[in-house]
Amino acid sequence: MTNIEKEIRQGKYYSAYNDLNKIGYVYSIENLMHDLPHINSMEKYCFLMYAISRNETSQLHMSICELLMFDPFFHYVYPLVYWHIQKAIILSPSDYTIKEWVLDTFSSSPDSPFTDEELYHYAQSIIRSCPNNVTAQDIVCLLYTSPSPRDLSTS
Repeated sequence: MTNIEKEIRQGKYYSAYNDLNKIGYVYSIENLMHDLPHINSMEKYCFLMYAISRNETSQLHMSICELLMFDPFFHYVYPLVYWHIQKAIILSPSDYTIKEWVLDTFSSSPDSPFTDEELYHYAQSIIRSCPNNVTAQDIVCLLYTSPSPRDLSTS
């Protein structure tokens, strides 16, 4: 991986991408952090965006989201995470793990880029695929039984 790190640092994304593609590289956050320890988050992000331009997958978008959340290189990454999540859902609409990640990451976050309505719909979608998902059940119960701010303002 040392040669691939060197290629990425030099901006030789074409070569690095092809080298990783030859070995069937899986672009998970764990692999990226382990295999490319000398590449900073911004360089990883730029390389992952190049990889998306070559073969856009929901997995690449999710890896970027995890990178932005757990090793951010700029302040207030949420709008970009939101955008990548939307792209991932478009690419893999039946993959409930994307929506599950959103719930796990943002359901109790005051800075969530997702509205309560979006979280509620994601939770409902997860329950349709995986009825015993506790996180989704909790979100549905919480948001279904809690009055919305609009409801409170009319009382």
